[in-house]
Amino acid sequence: MINTLNYTIQTLINYEAMKIRGHKRRWRKIESSIKSNLTLDMDAVKRYKRGQFAYYVFPWGGSTISMNPGKFKQPRGKTKAKMILGFINIYNSWKAQLESLNEPYYLKIWICEPNFSNSRVVYGLGNCIEGFERDILIDEEKLHEWTNYGNEVRAELSKFDWATHVDEEIVEIDSEIIKLKTDKNRTFRKGEYVDEDGEVKELLYFGKGLVYKGFNQKKL
Repeated sequence: MINTLNYTIQTLINYEAMKIRGHKRRWRKIESSIKSNLTLDMDAVKRYKRGQFAYYVFPWGGSTISMNPGKFKQPRGKTKAKMILGFINIYNSWKAQLESLNEPYYLKIWICEPNFSNSRVVYGLGNCIEGFERDILIDEEKLHEWTNYGNEVRAELSKFDWATHVDEEIVEIDSEIIKLKTDKNRTFRKGEYVDEDGEVKELLYFGKGLVYKGFNQKKL
């Protein structure tokens, strides 16, 4: 019995250590992602007119959580704080570079709730600006208090102007997966946009939560 108890205790210790190392490994990947994306490829910016920064750190990158909703939790605590502060660093760096173009641009931080892993920083030029502004606006004037985000993060977020929108999944109507999306009887709205080649693309927008979109008007 004593040997079994010791084995159980040691297993729990090893498991706790593994979880801690796992967090630190993810934090390093988050920090690495931020550093490697601070500088925009200006040739790509001018060519494609749009882009974004999101974290691709397991299990939050891509569609991992959406495909396994009961298995993985959304980022929280220190991990979530690091991600948000990283978004702000990316935003500030990109803002300086986009302003050097001397033309109108779209640049905002999108914080999604409850699907925080879908949060990102988004920029657009030309026709893409109008496309990014077509989502459903819920609240443009309410002051967001960010009560669950911690003091440091809340202080940084308070420097931005925020508006609340519907968080939507956007799918082109001619996409192969559109049948799967519509078969779920989910509510959606229709829309369209003009791509860089002047071609009109038809879209469906599926609601899945809220997204807080923020920008800082302060000149750098």
